[in-house]
Amino acid sequence: MTFKGIAILLILCHVIGDFYLQRQKLSELKEQSYKHTVIHGFLYAIPFLVVWLAGAIFFALNNIWSIFVLIVFSHLLVDIIKCCCMKKKFKIYFAHLYIIDQILHIAIIFAAAYFLIPYVSKIEFNEAILSYILFFVIILKPVN
Repeated sequence: MTFKGIAILLILCHVIGDFYLQRQKLSELKEQSYKHTVIHGFLYAIPFLVVWLAGAIFFALNNIWSIFVLIVFSHLLVDIIKCCCMKKKFKIYFAHLYIIDQILHIAIIFAAAYFLIPYVSKIEFNEAILSYILFFVIILKPVN
């Protein structure tokens, strides 16, 4: 797998965890309570856990769990900071905050993809299939 394939797979996990597994109600409740942000963090972890388990079972990639934990905890940290900014009513428009939030998440995913290259470079996988899946997952789900 190349950097592109790893990045697409991790972005797919991100989209599923951040948008499909988080309903509108939870998105709204995150602004009121950190408890709901933590619940979102657990839901966000599910697709990454599935990918890690598949890697561990089918390719003996047991030692990459820490990268997935780093992605999930950094996502949670960014979301908590975003909630703090929203609670403090900083002079930041929600759209700007949302864009900054997503840029940080994608930057962390790209960094993780870079560190995963040595572990998964010998795995053969059709990146075009992942690209099509990501494309359809993105266009079929509106933002929360």
